[in-house]
Amino acid sequence: GAVGSLFLVDVDFFKQVNDRHGHAAGDQVLVEIGQRLRQATRDGDAVLRWGGEEFLVLTDAQDPAVAQALAQRVLNSVAEIPVGLADGHRVPVSVSMGFARFPLAEAPIPWEAALELVDQLMYRAKAHGRNQAWSLTELHAPSAQDLPALMAEADAAQERGDLSLIQLRGPRAAEAGA
Repeated sequence: GAVGSLFLVDVDFFKQVNDRHGHAAGDQVLVEIGQRLRQATRDGDAVLRWGGEEFLVLTDAQDPAVAQALAQRVLNSVAEIPVGLADGHRVPVSVSMGFARFPLAEAPIPWEAALELVDQLMYRAKAHGRNQAWSLTELHAPSAQDLPALMAEADAAQERGDLSLIQLRGPRAAEAGA
């Protein structure tokens, strides 16, 4: 089972960067975001490109306050300064993120279930306007097996007290320069 905190980070509107500036510029943006993620994380944290414009961050942090602080640092470090491209353009960027700390319940959650959870949370961030992070902070369900069903109806599950979610917002993405 997963132990620590897992973050799934997706670059907002990345297709527009590729369409407007080309794939070489998109690659520059991905490299810069990877560097910003490494700067925002702690020594010993793993930062991995997961595919396309997604990154995984895995830490040993089990303290919710530490995980939330890391998520806020990531949001801030990405959105505060546009990415400078080789052609002189500056591209504003932001990310949407889902994260959770594990274990959430008495029973361990398998790695695949942990990935599915942070993926659902990341899509929740996208659905609520992007440039933000969502986290499942507490699970009050009889079993971790109930997690997919609870996430499918997250708002109602939160109202019933079956789970607790938090939302962190990133700063307004820095304006692009010429």
